[in-house]
Amino acid sequence: FPGGVGEVRGAGGTSSALSAENALRSLLEALTSPPYAPTQHLEREQALAKQFAEILHFTLSFDELKMTNPAIQNDFSYYRRTISRNRINNLQLDAESEVNNEMANRMSLFYAEATPMLKTLSNATTKFVSENKTLPIEDTTDCLSTMACVCRVMLETPEYRSRFTNTETLLFCMRVMVGVIILYDHVHPVGAFAKTSKIDVSGHGGGEHPSHPSHPSQHSSDAWNVPCGDISELVQRGIHPLPSSEEEDGEEGDRPLW
Repeated sequence: FPGGVGEVRGAGGTSSALSAENALRSLLEALTSPPYAPTQHLEREQALAKQFAEILHFTLSFDELKMTNPAIQNDFSYYRRTISRNRINNLQLDAESEVNNEMANRMSLFYAEATPMLKTLSNATTKFVSENKTLPIEDTTDCLSTMACVCRVMLETPEYRSRFTNTETLLFCMRVMVGVIILYDHVHPVGAFAKTSKIDVSGHGGGEHPSHPSHPSQHSSDAWNVPCGDISELVQRGIHPLPSSEEEDGEEGDRPLW
């Protein structure tokens, strides 16, 4: 493992997944609790919305690294076999670098998933909905769909996109948008890809995908650093998009969400 087993066990492994899971559930509770509607929460509590976005950005970034390192599970299996041989041969082990059996089993199950961090958050969101039966499921799905709307407006509106000074900011918006759509798809009764969905997944993408930067920028969350009035406008534009030119001409049909 690059950086050693201790690094995987720490910030890059199952402990991070557990921390992200707990944080996500706390944020969902805060952003969907009465008496405010989810859209009102996003307008009033923008710092929480930003933290939600940061978790999703970390989640998709982590899983992207995992998918580009498919040998990580085989490497960990080799590590476990080496530890077992050393124990049989009574060789002295470094206590700091050794992973106990319980943690090793959890890590094996964790890295067996194609996208382990996203799987953790998807399960956490589903569990949040099932455990809060008194909370209308629409509150959770509206929160997720509105965040997807905000990201798309940021990506497709020149006024906002022109503020993004680096590629990583665009990737941040895209990752957050993809993350909330996937969570929405897990908890909504008909999913994100049905015609009745509040998210028009057929139009997502935000234009041409930027190339990946060599080094992550510390300004990855610049997309969420906009004035309060602009966030409110973004939320409202996501919920009540401007009519298309066809609609202005009086054509019938369902108006797209965006």
